[in-house]
Amino acid sequence: MKETPDFKKLFQPASMAVIGASSDKFKGGGRFLRGFIDDKFKGKLYPVNPAKKQVMGLKCYPSILDIPGKVDLAYIAVPSGAVPGVITECSQKGVEFAVVHSAGFSELGEDGKKLEAKLLKAVKNGKPRIIGPNCMGLYSPSAHINTVVIDHYPDDKSGPVSFIAQSGWVPHNVLQMGHQRGIRFNTAMSIGNQSDITLENLLEHLIDDEKTKVISFYIEGLKYASDFLELAKRATRKKPVIVWKGGRSNIGSRSVASHTGSLAGNNTIFEAAMKQCGVSIAYNIEELIDLMAAFTCPCLPKGTKLGILAESGGGAVAGADSAFEFGLDIP
Repeated sequence: MKETPDFKKLFQPASMAVIGASSDKFKGGGRFLRGFIDDKFKGKLYPVNPAKKQVMGLKCYPSILDIPGKVDLAYIAVPSGAVPGVITECSQKGVEFAVVHSAGFSELGEDGKKLEAKLLKAVKNGKPRIIGPNCMGLYSPSAHINTVVIDHYPDDKSGPVSFIAQSGWVPHNVLQMGHQRGIRFNTAMSIGNQSDITLENLLEHLIDDEKTKVISFYIEGLKYASDFLELAKRATRKKPVIVWKGGRSNIGSRSVASHTGSLAGNNTIFEAAMKQCGVSIAYNIEELIDLMAAFTCPCLPKGTKLGILAESGGGAVAGADSAFEFGLDIP
């Protein structure tokens, strides 16, 4: 596993560039820029596009190298073939983190793997650390950053749950469904192919993050499984960890390979290992949300005894059967 960086300038950047900025909000660079403006991003915001002088009322720069001052975070929304060159310039600029929204890398086979390797070789002196490629990026309400959900929450409050996913669809729906249930998030992230920053890095960070009380994941494949398990053991001694595993079936496993270029692995072994580490398993998005709600409840149960109030005998019987299946005691 690669060294875990200080993530402060990712989650709380003082300055941010959108490379591939566009006035068209239906393009990635346009949607991201529009979102940062509407959500009132707190730092300095720099559109980058060599074909534009101004985008959405902001001065536009031909290259990130032309931006005056430091850039903490770059959002990259350009064609995949142009990404290594952009990363080279980000490295020359000393950008701390880069979110690569662009797809067309290891998830597409051998040619994509070669392009992803070229992307990583463009990084010099350890900067920037890369999230993605093939990802939606970051939701950080305290910094007013949201590239995960189409709906904007400009006045959203941070909460105790952090959620990391190898998907764009999953965090989008988890945030929407979670908000409907009253769950609030410290951060949520779509990390895609994990070319550099991995699930393991983020787990290590979240273990000691005081603002995170519940750690949760959607996982398709682990790059450093033994490291993840060791970190999960440490984490569950301090706070709950929830995992929803994608690719449990043979068909799902094949879909995983074309989605994020991951190997899904044997689900039976995966689940047994997670349970040994004290991780709570969710089997679908509804269970994931239920576990988030349960672990953020201000009044946690002290034991396994349960009382049932039901409007009918049939409801009471069904409730008693379900309680028994989950190991609960009804006096």
